[in-house]
Amino acid sequence: MTKRYSKLNFKRLLLALIATVMVAGFISCADSNQLPMGDFSVVDAPTGPLDNNGNVITNTVTNVITITNTTNLPNWTTNWVTNWVTNVIKVTNVVPNTEYHQSTKYKVYAPFSGIGREGDYKYTNVSYLDTKTLSELWKNVIKMKSHAGQELTLRNRQTGTYFYFDDNMDLRWSKKPNEVIKKFVQGLIIQHKCGNDTKGAYAIAGLYQVNRETAELKKWNDTGVNIVQGELFSVYNAYERVIGEFDIIVLNPGHIINGNEYGFEIYNSIYNYYGPNPYFEQKPEYYMSKITHVTEAWKNWKPDSLHDITFQIRKR
Repeated sequence: MTKRYSKLNFKRLLLALIATVMVAGFISCADSNQLPMGDFSVVDAPTGPLDNNGNVITNTVTNVITITNTTNLPNWTTNWVTNWVTNVIKVTNVVPNTEYHQSTKYKVYAPFSGIGREGDYKYTNVSYLDTKTLSELWKNVIKMKSHAGQELTLRNRQTGTYFYFDDNMDLRWSKKPNEVIKKFVQGLIIQHKCGNDTKGAYAIAGLYQVNRETAELKKWNDTGVNIVQGELFSVYNAYERVIGEFDIIVLNPGHIINGNEYGFEIYNSIYNYYGPNPYFEQKPEYYMSKITHVTEAWKNWKPDSLHDITFQIRKR
C-alpha cells in the first residue's frame, strides 16, 4: 500500500467521522428542543361549548333553552338555568349524578398542561362548574407539566426582574418574594379578546384578586409592578386599585415576542369587582360579556423605557 493511498483512505475516514458527528449532533439538538414554539402558538382546532355528542357547537342561538322531565334536577341547573346562555340546549330525563352534565362542558385550549402526548397536549374538555379541575389546569399550564423542570414566569424587561407564581399560584415579584401581589382564586374558562391566532378561542386562565393597595406598591418604584397591579385600569380612577378587586390573568400565545415570549394580558370588569366571587360556577359567556377593559401588558407602550411584561419560559 502506497503512502498516497494510505493518506487518501485516512482523509476519507476522517471526513466520514466528521459527517457522522454532525448528523448525530443535529439529531441530538432536535431531540433536546422540548418547546414546539410554532405548534404552541396556533389554535388549530375549534374550541367552545360542547353538544351531547362531545362536538363543539358552532351554530348558536341566543337565550334559548329547553329542559324536559325535570324531576330531581342536579344542582348545576340552579345557576345554569337562571343565567344568560348562548346555545340551544335540550336535556331529557335528567337525573342527579356525580359527573358534570355534558351540556356544561367546553373544549378549551390548555397548552403545556400535560393532558396528553406531546402532540396532543393543547386541548381538553372540562365543565365550567368544575372549579377544581379548572384550577388544576391553570396550575399545570403555568408550571408546564408537559415539560419537566420549566415554568412560565412574567419577564419585567425594564428592570430585569420577573414575577412568578408560587406553589399556591399566588403572584409574587422576584425582588420581594415574601409579598403576594395578586392572590389566586380559581382557574376559569375565558374567550380570548385579542390575538393573531387566538382571538375568539376558549382557553384556560386564572382568576386573581388584588392583594396590595396601589399606594403601597408605588413605593416599590418599579413600572412593571404598577403594570401588573393594573394601574392602567381601575373602577373609579386611573391609578388606584382596591384590595379584593378581581383580575383575570391571561396567557395569550397568539402574540409571540422575541421568538420565545408570549402575550400577558389582564381582563377587568366592573361586574361585582370585589366581595364574593362573582365568577364561581358562571358560564364563560356571561362574565366575558361584562369585561370592560383589556390590558395588553406585552405591548411596549413606552419604547424608550422598555415598559412591557411578557410570559417567558424559565428553568425551575
